[in-house]
Amino acid sequence: MLVPDERLKFLISNKQLNAGSYSCKKFFLLISIKGGYMRSITTILRYFSFTAIIFLVTVTRSFSQGNFSIVLQQEMDPLFQNDYDVGLATISYMPGPQDMFLSIGAQQESGPLDIIVSNLFLPGNMYGTGQRTVSMEFNLNNLFLPGQTSIPENTLIITYFHIFQQPSCYPFEPSTYVHNAIVPLIYFDTYAVGVESPLFPQDFQLVVPTEPPCIPLVEMEDKIVRTDMPNLDLDDGTHGDNAMFAGDLNACVPTATANSMKWLEMHNDSVKLGGKTLREVMEELSGLMKRANNEGTYSDSMIVGKMDFIEAHNLPIEVKYQSFFLPKDTTLKSTSGNSTARNFNSDTGNVPPDFNFIKQMMKDGEDAEMNFTWYSSANDKWYGHSVVLTGYQEFANGTKVLTFNHDKDQRNAGGTVTQTDTVWVDSTGWMRFGPNKKYFIKDIVAESPIPTFGQSTAAWLNEFFTLDGTLNKGNAIKNGSSEFIEMVANQNIPDPQNYRITLYDKATGTQYSVMTLDQFTAGATMDSFIVYTISFTGDVLHDTEGGIALSYNGSPIPGLFISYGGVFTALDGDWTGLTSTDAGITPAPGNSIALTGTGAQFSSFSWTSSSPPSPGSFNQSQEIPVELVSFSAYAEKEGVSLKWMTATEINNSGFEIERAVENGINEKWKFEKIGFVDGAGTTTERKEYSYFDVSAPLTKLKYRLKQIDLDGSFEYSGVIEINLEPKLRYELAQNYPNPFNPVTVISYTIPDAGKVQLTIYNILGQTVAVLVNESQEKGIHKVEFDGTNLNSGIYFYQLAAGNNISTRKMMLIK
Repeated sequence: MLVPDERLKFLISNKQLNAGSYSCKKFFLLISIKGGYMRSITTILRYFSFTAIIFLVTVTRSFSQGNFSIVLQQEMDPLFQNDYDVGLATISYMPGPQDMFLSIGAQQESGPLDIIVSNLFLPGNMYGTGQRTVSMEFNLNNLFLPGQTSIPENTLIITYFHIFQQPSCYPFEPSTYVHNAIVPLIYFDTYAVGVESPLFPQDFQLVVPTEPPCIPLVEMEDKIVRTDMPNLDLDDGTHGDNAMFAGDLNACVPTATANSMKWLEMHNDSVKLGGKTLREVMEELSGLMKRANNEGTYSDSMIVGKMDFIEAHNLPIEVKYQSFFLPKDTTLKSTSGNSTARNFNSDTGNVPPDFNFIKQMMKDGEDAEMNFTWYSSANDKWYGHSVVLTGYQEFANGTKVLTFNHDKDQRNAGGTVTQTDTVWVDSTGWMRFGPNKKYFIKDIVAESPIPTFGQSTAAWLNEFFTLDGTLNKGNAIKNGSSEFIEMVANQNIPDPQNYRITLYDKATGTQYSVMTLDQFTAGATMDSFIVYTISFTGDVLHDTEGGIALSYNGSPIPGLFISYGGVFTALDGDWTGLTSTDAGITPAPGNSIALTGTGAQFSSFSWTSSSPPSPGSFNQSQEIPVELVSFSAYAEKEGVSLKWMTATEINNSGFEIERAVENGINEKWKFEKIGFVDGAGTTTERKEYSYFDVSAPLTKLKYRLKQIDLDGSFEYSGVIEINLEPKLRYELAQNYPNPFNPVTVISYTIPDAGKVQLTIYNILGQTVAVLVNESQEKGIHKVEFDGTNLNSGIYFYQLAAGNNISTRKMMLIK
């Protein structure tokens, strides 16, 4: 604790109370606050190194960030069971043109000073304008007065704001002071507890990491900032549990996923949620994740429910994850079995997620939810909570910081926060954060947009040449060749940096080199396509067996994991868990492996052994007649709107539009022609086409284009899918007619196939009849009820299906 004179000296130095700094009004405000510890004005003046008359004038200063305010709260939830009282500092500010760092000192009027916020990153207005709010937890015990065991509610806390252009440690330079505020401490009865976590292995040890007192003066090396991430405000008082929804209490998992899905919709044209609101998305996910009323859900149910949601809305998204409780050999599929989540765990057994996975997912434009767990000594249990990540920072000394959105009070409105916390990695590999680093990050789950048809066909692997020490090096030296990889890409693609080429070691299944298309050199052109080449000095590519894979924004482009010397499965990188396609060609002396044929996309060509290698130019007998840039389908009120675009065309007669309808019996698809659109012949200009399918049935559909040349030759586009099935919700309708005599009809809807029971009760709760007690298919069902043998009066009918139970009242009048 600082003695009064020492504390006063700190305050004065940090408030810059020297000649020409602040107005008299601010000077005497300080005196009124701290007057109990100042014997006279002479006591104050002793801390200034001058003897002349003091002139206090107002000087205008400009800071990058401003308009600060702060709220201080004490978190009161007993289930968090911390070793000290946890405070929550919520700071609001107006971003300026630069990124800055904020530290805040705080104290009671006669108490010790503590730095409650240290080097909080404040992103500038390049990430969006308008007032921003961010929260950080701190140890409230450090503000206790001598002998104090708690701080009473509404106690005034003095805070001092310091702002820097780079991280800084206390004591701060006086010039960094920008603001002070006196605020009451508010008790905050948080409730953000999720489902009870699974048991840890018996040999699991709680390792307490050592944390430095402050981030040293080092540069920030890397960061991601997302200021537009949604943050659903939960309110169980308004949205409690009922027959249709498990309630807002403990709905953190579907909420984090819903926030992610809506953010993806904002940033990806191919992700459409059918006009659903954020709350509607959350409640649908809650049902798919099989939540019981007022309960959370486990990691596997979260991932499966997420895949079921993606399938239900026909979204071009795949799910990736790292999880302590889902080892690398775990396979999770959607309920239908049509989708598989990709497991990116780094090793077999129970391994916690790592920070590099978070970085890569967010850099690739993917969203990510973080599930963490902690131990409660109050009842000797582990609990869990789910949040959506909004950014990270990484510093040169290895310090890592995460920012995330969540709701700290699910019972009442107004509990949403954007929170920042420093992450430490303990000796066992766990990422930890929070009070005494008690929170363990156990899952990172990401949603990754699958490349659209246009993105997939805009670039492909075209040729590569390896140097075998005994086979090719002599020829290479003689011909002046070196190892190279050649790509073909549309000259109009705006983001070559997002196309990633990964080299794999076949023997280990691991990546040994990663590069992006913007590192390649442009060469020959043909019909708006460009050849891009990267050459290597020395023997870089694996000689006789290996793999080369192409991805877009971290998502694999179908068919473009090419291997030579046999197939294998990737164990890391963008293609984790996926198996290669063998080119069927073995490197031969002086020969490259190259594509040949005619077409506008990768699938149109075939691999061959080419001699001599031709880096920077199109291969022999390679021609590109029509380039299809995009092809998409949109559901409209009266049918399906198909749109596509070409960049160039050669001898293009036109396009047949073909449609396939799902066959519910054997799930086979048969394409049939439904229309034709004339082509543009030969052109190097972009052309846009459209077709409206007015006869589209309300089911799952597939479409493709058959591009026909003037000579009758043709080529198929990729297949796109759309689901027009009506979205079913669990519902028990009012019987009709009502009142009735003696027959009425009861209708109900179940969204999933399963066991159904429909029971009639009298007013005493006695069973009168069981109308349904069997497994039924999803859909709308109707049952007739005959009350001929019953007396007039009020009766109840109850539907039980899955985790849902609904009851309605009806009246029989004879």
